Amino acid sequence: MMRLPTRKAAVIAGTVTAFAYALIAGFSVPSQRTFHMLLVFAVALWSGRQLVISQVLAVALFIVVLLDPWSVNSPGFWLSFGAVAMLAYALGARVGQSQWFKSALQTQWAVTIGMVPLLLVMFNQASLISPIANAFAIPLISFVVTPLALLGSFLPIDLPLNLSYKALDFGMIALEWLNQLPMATWQQNAPAIWTLLPAMVGML
Repeated sequence: MMRLPTRKAAVIAGTVTAFAYALIAGFSVPSQRTFHMLLVFAVALWSGRQLVISQVLAVALFIVVLLDPWSVNSPGFWLSFGAVAMLAYALGARVGQSQWFKSALQTQWAVTIGMVPLLLVMFNQASLISPIANAFAIPLISFVVTPLALLGSFLPIDLPLNLSYKALDFGMIALEWLNQLPMATWQQNAPAIWTLLPAMVGML
């Protein structure tokens, strides 16, 4: 620790792990965004610079477009960066720490409201049950399905993969049940593109 500060060592380990996971995940736009944001944070920490989240997001966006210019044609590009930008806008510049439950509610509220204009323009619909679905699907995928799937990829036994499949199957059953609820989605005719800007202003 006298030669290499703990935070710098940790950020190296985190960046290498994120790069390995991004490769396993096929280096899709969301995984690229996550890895490049971590990489920008790592470079900033090692160089002693202070960056705000908007700068990190802008640099990550620039890198993604530089490496894959056609990614701007993918809805995932706009939804991925839009969701992170909305979270940064809604949850940033806070003094102190909120309770985890309150933070979780704020996160779901921000993403749900913030993505509505883009979803209506791109898909003519927006999910009304996404906050409930995300509340259990995100922890299930993040802490159960993905770790077990990765573990099963490296071990010569099938148990972790079977458990991952069972957990994912349980999650899909719950999501299917939610999807059958009346008014699960809000559908409408495609709004004019020019309405996106005032809709974004109203959403903010």
